[in-house]
Parts: sequence; C-alpha cells; structure tokens
Amino acid sequence: LLSVVGTSSPGDRLDIQYVRDDDRETTTIELGERPDDLAAVATGNQPSPEPRKLEAVTEELGIELETLDRETAVQFGLDEDLKGVLLTDIDQTSEAYRDADIRPRDVIVEADRQSVESVDDFLEIYEGVEPGQTFLVRVDRRGSTFLTALTKPE
Repeated sequence: LLSVVGTSSPGDRLDIQYVRDDDRETTTIELGERPDDLAAVATGNQPSPEPRKLEAVTEELGIELETLDRETAVQFGLDEDLKGVLLTDIDQTSEAYRDADIRPRDVIVEADRQSVESVDDFLEIYEGVEPGQTFLVRVDRRGSTFLTALTKPE
C-alpha cells in the first residue's frame, strides 16, 4: 500500500483490495495531501514549523530535524523524558557531519546557549544567528552530551 500511495499524487483515485473476515473486498479511495506533521494533526498539537525556515536550515546546515516527543524517543531507544530536536538525517558532506561530528539520531538539546525543546525553538535561535557566525550546540548522543559548533553560512 505504501509504495502505491507513494507513487501516486493527491487527487488520484485508487482501487484498494483488502480482506475482511476471509472475504476479499474492493473500495475506491481518493488521495488527499498528507499534512507536514501527521502526529500533530492526529493529536491536535501545534502546527508544524514554518516549512521555508526548516528547508533553509536543512539546505544551509545539511541536517534534517524533528521535534523529539515521547513516542519518537521510545521508538529510537532514547530516554522518553529527553527534550530537544532529533536529527533524522544528515548530509555526509556537510560541516555538521565532518567537523561538528553530528550524526543521525543525535538530539540537539541546546543551541547558542539556549534550551531547545522543539524544531520551532531551534529555528528561532538559528534565525538570530548572524550569517558567518559560529554557534555552540549541545548534543545528546545515547545519554552522553557534548558541545560542538556549527557555522551559519554567509
């Protein structure tokens, strides 16, 4: 199902076959657009971070971020009370990977000496950093923390 939906577009109509009580049935569905933050929609939590700002961080620093919630922490074997932003992916040619030693599944808990509990927090702090300026980030890696530095590109 995931591959069929993943290769289709919003508005496409698909015939889906399923089995219920040993009977094969078919239904037609029309695909909608997936919300950026599916978990927030399901739980009624805050909307997802501003996409353009998050895309800029991803492009400039080479890191992809997600707010770490209790469910995600448990899923990744992290302390369920840990707050911060989970690095879900990283460009291996980026400064963050090469020089700052940041890796997927690391959690940024502080940036520029300010606490980070969500992607919105990180974006707000990052926005205040001047281009060309280096700023510290405190990273939690499987229960151990370390400080490293990132530079906002000019």
